[in-house]
Amino acid sequence: MSLEQTPSACALQMKWAILAALFCASLICSCVLAARTPQAPRALTISPCREVPSTMHRIAANLPFPDAIEFDVPETDFVVESGTRDMPPGQAHPVTLRGHNERLEISNFELSFEKELVGFPVHSVRVHQSAIRTSDGRKIGEDHWGYFKTGERWRYLRFTSGEEDGYRPMLPKYSNLLDNIISSACLAPVPVGH
Repeated sequence: MSLEQTPSACALQMKWAILAALFCASLICSCVLAARTPQAPRALTISPCREVPSTMHRIAANLPFPDAIEFDVPETDFVVESGTRDMPPGQAHPVTLRGHNERLEISNFELSFEKELVGFPVHSVRVHQSAIRTSDGRKIGEDHWGYFKTGERWRYLRFTSGEEDGYRPMLPKYSNLLDNIISSACLAPVPVGH
């Protein structure tokens, strides 16, 4: 038997090598694209509030109502402004990243970008919606999230208590920081007499 291969065997080996290289290249591209595609935030499960850490500022927009949600904001990284509105009556807490314009709005009435909000899902590449539940499984709201072709991400939360929280489309490096505040959500203790 000859050690030399026939031309057809060489051609067959070359075809298999090319197919293997194409498969590996497509696998690598898929992995890179999957890593660059923003992942939906994990579903919020809200537990009762614990003691406020010393480096945090705790805010809420819907106290003293049952199912009021509170958030812990790191004082070193964010500035919290609080305000009230007469019509409709309510509170708003814009939480702004220090040195930047990106902000999370925590409110018990409309968000400042409420009218724009309807267009966010329409212009998004991907939209995600999930239920917000308490630690005992009771549904208390919905979490809406999406991102544009440019990579900017937006988020909007609506609670059954009437509270609305969210942020306009922004770069993931900023939205990730605001998502950390959203993840700190906890249920305020129910006031005596309610």
